[in-house]
Amino acid sequence: MLYHLYYFSGTGNTERGARRIAEALEKDGHEVRMLYISRTARPLPERPDRLILAYPTYAWRPPALVARFVARLPRGGGIPAAVFTADGGGSYGSADVAGRMLRRKGYRVVLKGAAHYPVNWVEMMPPPVDKERSRSVAAGDAGVDAFMRALLDGTTLEQERSGIDGLLNFVG
Repeated sequence: MLYHLYYFSGTGNTERGARRIAEALEKDGHEVRMLYISRTARPLPERPDRLILAYPTYAWRPPALVARFVARLPRGGGIPAAVFTADGGGSYGSADVAGRMLRRKGYRVVLKGAAHYPVNWVEMMPPPVDKERSRSVAAGDAGVDAFMRALLDGTTLEQERSGIDGLLNFVG
């Protein structure tokens, strides 16, 4: 099965997750084509069997760069798609927003998941160090692994919800 894995990473956490996803899929016998999302990136030309969109959560949403890239994707025609987001404390409905973007393009969203890596909003709080950082990275990797198990098994993930999720999903 051919997967297109489109990803953007601002600090390296999403790239770490995307590479783990690609390695697990390849180990399972799938072909994976990865493309880093940039301002000039264009979707890969061949039609995939499945699509994965991976990005960091910025202000509880996909980054504008990612939203513009999704707008450039060809019509999905029902291709199964999965959304993976890396965050430093909560994705707060970000995967739901990206899922709606993909559905509008004709993709069938089959999985949404998040990995909680170390907080990197250093303007507001100090970054974790030493054991705390190691624990945070391990927790993020565990989130990637759970996403992969669900993707390969065809199951869903229990999504975290907070009080703000309903409002953010309503606003859209």
